Amino acid sequence: MFKSFISVIMTVAIAITSIFYTGLDNKSVENEFSVLSLFNYEIEGNKRGKASSEENYFDIVFDDSTEFDTVVLKEKNDKVISFSISVKDENGEFKTVYEQERIGDYRYCVLGETVSDTIRITINSADDDRFKINDFDVLNVNDSKRDDFRVTSYFVCQWYYGNKNIDIEKMKSLTDIIIFDIARFNAEGDVYLQSFDYNGKTVTGDVILEDVLTQIRNANPHIKIHCNLLGPNGSDYENKEKLHTQVFKEYDDVLIDNILELLEEYDFDGVFFDYEYPYAKESINAYSKFLVKLDGYLDDYILGAALAHWGANLSYDAIQALDRVEIMSYDNMSDYNRHAEFASVGGVIAIEDFEKRGYDLSKCELGLPFYGRTHGGEEAWPSYANIAPDITSPFQNYVNKSYMNGGNYGDGLVTSFNGVQMIMDKTSFAHDYGLGGVMVWHYTCDVSYESEYSLFKAIQTALNTRN
Repeated sequence: MFKSFISVIMTVAIAITSIFYTGLDNKSVENEFSVLSLFNYEIEGNKRGKASSEENYFDIVFDDSTEFDTVVLKEKNDKVISFSISVKDENGEFKTVYEQERIGDYRYCVLGETVSDTIRITINSADDDRFKINDFDVLNVNDSKRDDFRVTSYFVCQWYYGNKNIDIEKMKSLTDIIIFDIARFNAEGDVYLQSFDYNGKTVTGDVILEDVLTQIRNANPHIKIHCNLLGPNGSDYENKEKLHTQVFKEYDDVLIDNILELLEEYDFDGVFFDYEYPYAKESINAYSKFLVKLDGYLDDYILGAALAHWGANLSYDAIQALDRVEIMSYDNMSDYNRHAEFASVGGVIAIEDFEKRGYDLSKCELGLPFYGRTHGGEEAWPSYANIAPDITSPFQNYVNKSYMNGGNYGDGLVTSFNGVQMIMDKTSFAHDYGLGGVMVWHYTCDVSYESEYSLFKAIQTALNTRN
């Protein structure tokens, strides 16, 4: 069955039109799509000091009113706990336009279109009260928005069966969607659609899938729809890995035939795998060889896989065979108990790891978590929509609250998440650094698109700053 350079040329203003952009490890990465302007300015204040002293800020002063949209900060020793960016208005008053936690080795701060003659960087708090900013860039990214930049979301199929109220604006904001947790394959290569219970009545997978696909295509006729295939679970992880290896080695032809039948019957644009994770060398080799073999049969269908930076050890040929790579840059905490921070494995470190492993970044999409992580005595994974009523600022990335057991407040309880500004920063960085797009886990977790705190809207706002 089928189943910085702005760091700093002080004497001249230069406009770059080629373009070369200084990347994570200070090597030049060619980005044909962007235009970055480098400005002539002076520094007032001190880039190092104590957060509690009058030396806790420095000003970047231009010769005249200057247009810019992004500030990049680079810190030594990762001491900054929180910081803000202000700009001087026409009355000479400083207005705060940006606040976030942690700078780290590399922090991308998207302000939107801004015109001023002075930028103020303020360190609000720091570990041991001391900080040192190594370097910074001020960028103006003009007319750079890429038509090929993808916004992809995973979509848990069965949650939308019979739901005729899919948020049209959310769906229209996507270029691609990955249907998740409806199609599976077993250890003999059979592909099947799962049935689910609705109010005591069993509904078969084909009915659920047809209904959901119709809703999606009515909401966004231009969207590309891919099917995610989950494999056999197994009795434990070791057994799960053994079963995956079995099907990839012994029943690969059967599985490929059934995948092709599934893609054709439901008019999918591609097939994606979410195998978490092959660790044994034999398992990695079997998965890699299967992806290469499957790619040879797919023709125009897209082949994709979700991978975390610690589980991306595929063969060179498998890496080349993949058309899309969904970077699972979430569900991990920083050293400071924050979920998926920009400067850690939630952003730049994950991207850097994939680049070092030989992945083509234009095929990669940076994963954006639309959910939070609670720590400090309880473990929880609340959706962003559950957290949103407690959010009071687009700069916010945590609340001192748990979302288990009725929403407890207590000493040490913290739920951290990626708020509006964090999502804008990650989206803009992925765009400017040359990634193919961003990926959302997952669609259901956002608030209404009409809300000022919508994360899908934050993605589009970030991309609009690149117009």
